[in-house]
Amino acid sequence: MTVIRRYTGIFTCSFELYSYPFDVQVCGIDLMLPADYEGYVEFSQQKGEVVYPGKKELALFTVKSIRFAKNLEKNQLRCEFELHRRQGVILLTTFLPSVLLLSVSWATLFVKLKDLNVRAIMSLTTLLVLYTLFAQLSSSLPSTAAIKLIDIWFFFIIFLLFSNIMVHIFAERLGREETNTVKIEPKGRFQAWQARQPPAEKLLAVQRFVIIPGIIVIFNILFWWQVFTQ
Repeated sequence: MTVIRRYTGIFTCSFELYSYPFDVQVCGIDLMLPADYEGYVEFSQQKGEVVYPGKKELALFTVKSIRFAKNLEKNQLRCEFELHRRQGVILLTTFLPSVLLLSVSWATLFVKLKDLNVRAIMSLTTLLVLYTLFAQLSSSLPSTAAIKLIDIWFFFIIFLLFSNIMVHIFAERLGREETNTVKIEPKGRFQAWQARQPPAEKLLAVQRFVIIPGIIVIFNILFWWQVFTQ
């Protein structure tokens, strides 16, 4: 005897947003037989299959890996599926603008030392625009107390932009104290270049050629390793 029944229900799925926007959500539908059926009726995964006739390419997710859960009791059945977030629009609207703003802030380190107004205005503008972008993105996400990868990314960019502003301030201060420097007779070409370079210029050079590139490389290795190992 074969009996076919169709049920319609609404279910919820708890999302783990730490890896946003690279997250993969595993959702499931749980079925359990009443206690009165014990010993008479049981689920058989070998003779059944999960069929999803709907559209797999959704607005924000892609439905993949539809399967039965394993290691369950005979009176239990769980259908699982994965929701892979579609990242194209998110990458274009968050990561790309933040990288461009960081590039603009880094470019201010190449502006002449005497043009303080240009360096200050460009640095402050990039910081304000990035914070506005981050605030808009945060308002569109569910309110959670947990930190997400996208938060770590923006906090890192904001820290770099802020550090550039502080370097410009210190460079301006050093530029006013150059009159008290002591001249040393150079012995080589590199030492001669160092002797001719003011302390403020040295500070900007270290920031743009050593500190910023080094921190970016180290952070990106750790960040994308965390993304791909989730």
